[in-house]
Amino acid sequence: MAVLGNENEALKLDFVNYESSLSPFEFLSLLDNSEFVITDSFHATVFSLIFNKPFYHFLRFPESVILGQNQRVLELLKNSKTEDFLLKNANSEIKGFMDFPLGNIRFMTELIEFSKTQLLINMRI
Repeated sequence: MAVLGNENEALKLDFVNYESSLSPFEFLSLLDNSEFVITDSFHATVFSLIFNKPFYHFLRFPESVILGQNQRVLELLKNSKTEDFLLKNANSEIKGFMDFPLGNIRFMTELIEFSKTQLLINMRI
């Protein structure tokens, strides 16, 4: 589930269960046109970074549960230097939205190029 809205209407957030109701194009368009994102979705977090959208990510699973979902999100946030925008539990406080770290553009450019290379290798092009 992703929560999208704008700062002027923070109390009127739109809740969108994109897994069942949106096409990939609609999902990306919604993220690209949002002013901020609050999500437990790895992909919504990735595309928030790509689109330079302020976001908070809350863990889908308790930290005591060892599942790949939490680990890949934690690695992404660490590598993009956005760990401060992780909400670990329901008592976590939202302290305002981010100005993207200067390293984010370089990090995302490198990540996108790496991903393209891996796709081409795996597609044997």
